[in-house]
Amino acid sequence: MLFTASPLVGHVFPMLPLMYAARDAGHEVVMATGADMVPDLQRRGFTTWTVGPGLGEAVAELTSASAVPAANHEEQLGRDAVHLFARPSVRRALDLLPRAAGWGPDIVISEITELAGREVACATGALYVTHGFGTHVPGTSALAAVMFDHVSAQLGTPNRRHAFETGLYIDPCPPGLQSPELGEMNVRSIRPGPGGIAPDERLPPQILELPERPLVYVTLGTVFNDPDLARSVLDAIQDLPISIAITTGPGFDPALLGRRPANVAAAPFVPQALLLPLASAVVSHTGSGTMLGALAAGLPQVCLPRGADQFANADRLHAVGAGIRLLPDEVTPERLRAAVSSVLDDPAYADAATAMKSEIAAMPSAADVLDDLVGLACTTRQIA
Repeated sequence: MLFTASPLVGHVFPMLPLMYAARDAGHEVVMATGADMVPDLQRRGFTTWTVGPGLGEAVAELTSASAVPAANHEEQLGRDAVHLFARPSVRRALDLLPRAAGWGPDIVISEITELAGREVACATGALYVTHGFGTHVPGTSALAAVMFDHVSAQLGTPNRRHAFETGLYIDPCPPGLQSPELGEMNVRSIRPGPGGIAPDERLPPQILELPERPLVYVTLGTVFNDPDLARSVLDAIQDLPISIAITTGPGFDPALLGRRPANVAAAPFVPQALLLPLASAVVSHTGSGTMLGALAAGLPQVCLPRGADQFANADRLHAVGAGIRLLPDEVTPERLRAAVSSVLDDPAYADAATAMKSEIAAMPSAADVLDDLVGLACTTRQIA
């Protein structure tokens, strides 16, 4: 089983439940991605192939291209999608195709923005599966068209858009939260997980030593982790009767938060699988992995979306009553304090989050989904 992904935490981690299930069932599992994610995957015991550019290179190319202003918002989104996902997919495909041809995968599973895996599946006859990571953003179909057009033109292969829009899709988003934009996809639900814990990962001492109060987990993710926003959040809520565990993400030294009272503990990264069981609420950018992990733990959320799919996630979470959404121009100290106090004190938010937790618990397990995929692969390829 070959898994492929853009080298982003929020794109790789949602695939971990299925990767663990496949490995535990005795299948040969390889993850092909950029260098950024390789150390973390190897610490979890997975075989990796380093293919395509790293995230920094893709972002640098996008930054250079953005020096020429886009004509409109749609053009800007398309350019972002091409530079962050389509162009890297072309380079991954060029690295992957000869290597995969010699290995001969039976199943190829790619996260939704990674298009090289589909080229590998078409070249090798493998069963192809797209793996989602959250709610569908309005306009996804238009962005997919831009990306598939670019990959097809660069590789000289048939356009795979129709196959994508009608193919197998593994969806970790609970149906009650998902937007209705899946079209004709053959959707198979999978229960999301919090990301797992590597053998050497532990809660840092500063978090273990926090005062015994309701714990609020604060994270702005690994891409939109703005130090100014993080400091503003702490300034607004640190004198509430709570403890706060904040993870700052890559490139953001916790020292930049300044001196904080004893009820605040900061670390660059802590697996949310370790933190969520201790928390009473989550304040975040509303990235898909954070949002679904918190819901799987039954935790209400304060949503501070900054970009990408985060606005769609925050909208859906607000709609089901499991969180409070503060858009960028609504973030003030008063509103932050009120939002955190509300999700902790108003049982309606916890009740809605608990309802989503129950819905997630009823979704098919990764082992069940794996059995389904293996059965389909055996049918189509006569695998022993």
